[in-house]
Amino acid sequence: MIMDSGDKKVPVAGKTVSSPAEKKTYRSEDLFENKREIVIIHGEAHYRLQITKAGKLILNK
Repeated sequence: MIMDSGDKKVPVAGKTVSSPAEKKTYRSEDLFENKREIVIIHGEAHYRLQITKAGKLILNK
């Protein structure tokens, strides 16, 4: 689910949270869709974003 920007409170999954001004915000659950790793393409480079066993995020080129 994407939360709108504009420094306002937005309902997300039954909760109201503040969204950052002028930034798209994504929940990790929505990006990963039950996977442990995704690939982000930035220009010509491919980056791997992984969820560790401890629940932390690691970004590798």
